Amino acid sequence: MATKPNVLDQLFDLNRGSSEELDAYIDSVQNDWCVDDTLVTAHFYHLKIDPNGRPKVKPLADALANFALDYAIPRSEIDAADPALKNKSNAALMALRKQATSLFTDLVNSGEGGELLLYAFGEKILRLPQIVCKMALKTSSKMHFHGADGVHAGVNENGKLALYWGESKIHKSRSQAISECFTSLKNFLLADSFFDDKAGNDFQLIFRNPNVEVSQPELKKAIISYFDQTSSNAFDFEARALALVGFDCNKYDIDELSDDSIKPEIAKEIESYVTLIKSHCKNANLEKFSIYFFVLPFPSAEKFREEMLNSLGIGHDT
Repeated sequence: MATKPNVLDQLFDLNRGSSEELDAYIDSVQNDWCVDDTLVTAHFYHLKIDPNGRPKVKPLADALANFALDYAIPRSEIDAADPALKNKSNAALMALRKQATSLFTDLVNSGEGGELLLYAFGEKILRLPQIVCKMALKTSSKMHFHGADGVHAGVNENGKLALYWGESKIHKSRSQAISECFTSLKNFLLADSFFDDKAGNDFQLIFRNPNVEVSQPELKKAIISYFDQTSSNAFDFEARALALVGFDCNKYDIDELSDDSIKPEIAKEIESYVTLIKSHCKNANLEKFSIYFFVLPFPSAEKFREEMLNSLGIGHDT
């Protein structure tokens, strides 16, 4: 007897773009580092260096700004604005692009650039589609949306829904960034009901309208069943996490900076990063949860935030 197809496998069809879209701006130093005594898999990156010896902070910000439409606007609205359905005119898509960037806050301490980078790591590198489009629900660009920084989805080894709660922290201090990241993830990974204070709103967002294609009604129904209290699948998903930290790193200050010179310098720091990840993971009691943990040091976390605002067209000097 043929095995019935798993509807959740349609999640893989939702992936947009590829890791090649980031290849010009960041490079891997070490991937798939399994942190001892935890289920954390760490991935370490560095900013690429241009031929004039400058870290590609601004080019990365520009590239991330190009993802704003996919990140901030629900798939259903993008589908409806498809030029093929609009007399081949791009006007509707351009309007959506403007709407997407208007949703980002212009606050100088905004963490939304980190959230956009987290989205890129999740959807383009890990191939885990975003299933909650929270930015579109903001009522003001002067506020941050409460809850997880992102919600992505996959299929676990048992064919069940794997829900990836996302958190990004971009800070001057690496220890602060890592610590706050795990502290925030506790609110979602340790939630054991649909009504937990921090995770409750996110559960309801998924239940009401997961961010899937209009042409995938069976997938939408399958996802909703995990968040419907009347369903036999209720709360039967595996909680996982997708995390990103960025912080100030003086390794970019070395003489004759290049891709070849920065990679070994960042590599020297990996064990110290891993020590912090392990310590803060255990302090948060999250060592039994599967977590993808991305680390991207910056010459200046503040400069990255500034460049993100400028690239989105909402910086104070534009």
